[in-house]
Amino acid sequence: MDARTRGEIRQHLEGRVARLRERSRQLEDHLERLEAEEVRDSADKAVAAKQDDLLGRGVHANRAEMQQIAAALERMNRGDYGVCSECGEPIAKARLLAEPNATRCIGCQERLEQRGSAAT
Repeated sequence: MDARTRGEIRQHLEGRVARLRERSRQLEDHLERLEAEEVRDSADKAVAAKQDDLLGRGVHANRAEMQQIAAALERMNRGDYGVCSECGEPIAKARLLAEPNATRCIGCQERLEQRGSAAT
């Protein structure tokens, strides 16, 4: 992969991390406000519990994506970004632009998914 493409992807990933951090902050603030509110009846408690759960899942999903992005950036720093973790071949530029966190080429990813669906 050329330096320009790598730079574009790095910029995209760093922008995504910034957006995820901001979104996580907003979700955490909202969770704190919900926890501070006085819940009066059982219906309100049920709604508050559901909101709590959904917001918590959003925070968790954001953190998981930020970890994936951090790993991609680390691979860039090491120089092995864009190399399939299964077969060692280059991952197509189009795949990396569409899925910058990708660790497998499309062929290896498809084989993995086919094995997974065959097991279920």
